Formats: sequence, C-alpha cells, structure tokens
Amino acid sequence: MGQDWVLVGLGNPGPEYENQRHNVGFMLLDKLAAVKNARWKKPLLQIWQEAYWYGKDCTVWLLKPLTYMNRSGVAVGRFLRDRDIPPERTLVIADQIDLPPGRLRLRRQGSDGGHRGLRSIDQVIQGDYPRLWVGVGRPPEGVAVSDWVLSDLGPDAERVNQALDKAASVLSLLPDADFENFYEQINSHQSR
Repeated sequence: MGQDWVLVGLGNPGPEYENQRHNVGFMLLDKLAAVKNARWKKPLLQIWQEAYWYGKDCTVWLLKPLTYMNRSGVAVGRFLRDRDIPPERTLVIADQIDLPPGRLRLRRQGSDGGHRGLRSIDQVIQGDYPRLWVGVGRPPEGVAVSDWVLSDLGPDAERVNQALDKAASVLSLLPDADFENFYEQINSHQSR
C-alpha cells in the first residue's frame, strides 16, 4: 500500500456553527463524503470525526477536529501520529477573509495567514503541509473579524457553495489522480 492522505476540514462542531464562514472546511468535507459515499464516525477518543475511502493503493481520510477551531492542532496531531501520515500528505482546508467569497487557493505550503486553526496545527506538525483556502471575503467596515467569520454566509452562500462543489469534484479523485494536477484545476476556479 502507498502512503495515505488526510484531508482536514477546519470548523467548529455543533449545529449553531453549521453555515458559518469559519466552517467552510467542514462543509467541503461533507460534500466529499457524500460524493464518495463515506460515512462519518467518531472514534472512542471523540476529539475528531472521521470518514474515509479507498484508492487503488492507499486510503483517503477525511478529518473534522471537534476540539473547536483554536485547538484544531490537538486533534490533527493525534490523528497524524496514530495513522503515521506525514505533513506533506495532509491537506488542511480553511476559510480565508483575504480572498473574495468563493475564490479557491491551493498552496503546497505557507504561513497560517492569521488563521488561528492553522496556527494551532503549526504548533504540532513538524513540516510543511498543503492548504486549501476558501475565500469568505472581508468583513464590512465596523464589523470585527471574529464576528464576521462566526456569521452565516448570507448572500455569499451561493458563490461559496459553487467553489466547494468544484473543490469536492477535484479532490474526490484522490488518490488515483496526481495531486500536482489539482493545483491548476483548483486555483483556476473563480467565483461567479
């Protein structure tokens, strides 16, 4: 068998957070699970929710940390150690206010971009890992960033959902397609 992949969607657990900008990582993983008929389950530890599918030579794991955004690294670090998955086979999906709503940006590595969920992961992962940013736009003047990302998508929902559908379609080809080809497909997506 080849080396497994894990796709980590960042968000906050609970129905009160479901359609918020901060939860686009969870939303994308839900779309992927539906495309691949992967069922969600909670392990005994209950600090994450997981689903998976098999490729021709490895498993693709979907991981939702249940430790809340700012402590995402607790669940991600434990999961990677338990499954022996290296950082370069870990794709983290997060919201990004510096991108217009519905814009996607896939990077092989980089900074946390001011995102506290990524900052938490950086504290436990030793090495570079790819990240998929999903644009949610900047808050209007007078609205705090924390209030913005913890608010519903509102009129941006259609554009963001189109982007998530595109990303799910591309990522559903893992691991049987070359990950390098995903960069052009995802980065060329523009919100309509």
